[in-house]
Amino acid sequence: MSSTENTGSTNYLLGRIETKVDRIDEKLDHQGETLAGHAERLVAVERDIRELKLARANDQQQRDGGLSAMKVALVSAVTSSLIGGGFAVIQIVTKN
Repeated sequence: MSSTENTGSTNYLLGRIETKVDRIDEKLDHQGETLAGHAERLVAVERDIRELKLARANDQQQRDGGLSAMKVALVSAVTSSLIGGGFAVIQIVTKN
């Protein structure tokens, strides 16, 4: 084998290796872009989750506040009816 043939086959092999390395580089670039897109979506999902948690906490506070107000109203209504009923009994008893 002559040195020209060795140089030619070496150049051919180096060219094939370079082509394969270029393809790998392109695939890695594409995967990097894909990962960047996934990262953006993950950030958006995390933001949405934080907003949903905040909205849920606010709803919980409003619901708890509403239940407290209903309890106060119910206790007030029961108390006033007992007092009114007590006065009615006193009036009935004292009339006779």
